[in-house]
Amino acid sequence: MSALRPGSGDLPLEAAATALQRILRAMRIQAPVHVRASRDHLAIETEDADGARRVVGRAVPAEGGSFRLTLLVEPGQWEEHPAAGSLEDLAFGVLELLHAHPERAQSPGRARGPRAGR
Repeated sequence: MSALRPGSGDLPLEAAATALQRILRAMRIQAPVHVRASRDHLAIETEDADGARRVVGRAVPAEGGSFRLTLLVEPGQWEEHPAAGSLEDLAFGVLELLHAHPERAQSPGRARGPRAGR
């Protein structure tokens, strides 16, 4: 799948968010994970038991029709994740993140509002 840059003529970010969400569901990830299009990236969110969502990562369009995955380490601090490439590659990165750090998927953490990750 190609990168989805706003204005590039490729598939819009909204369609990329839907595609990545579908891939994650097909992988049967146990934690509730949601993907939404933001201004210039895809926001990856988990949901706690009360239904509050928080951003745990983002997929940023990169060169050559791929994406880079970055993880929210602390509010305002992002860290590169080795997962880069297609949406399928990113889905495996998200899966790895949730298995390596289950607290990101299960703990309430900081509830983030609708502008989270922007």
